[in-house]
Amino acid sequence: MQGVVILDCDLISSFAKINRIDLLEKLFPDAQLVITASVYNELLKTKEYGFDFLDEIIQLNFGNYILIQ
Repeated sequence: MQGVVILDCDLISSFAKINRIDLLEKLFPDAQLVITASVYNELLKTKEYGFDFLDEIIQLNFGNYILIQ
C-alpha cells in the first residue's frame, strides 16, 4: 500500500532553496507527495515577492509525484 505525505510550505521551500526538490522523492520513495491548494497559493505569493527559488516547483507543475488536492 502506498502512503501519502502532505507537504507544507516550509518543507517544500527549504528543499527548493537548496535546489534539491528531487530529495523529497528519495526521502519518501513509496509515498504520494501532496500539497494543498492553500500551500500552492502561498508558494505563488512568495514568487510574487521576488523569490525565484520556487521556480523549479512551479515549472514541475508538481509532475507525477506532487499533486494538488
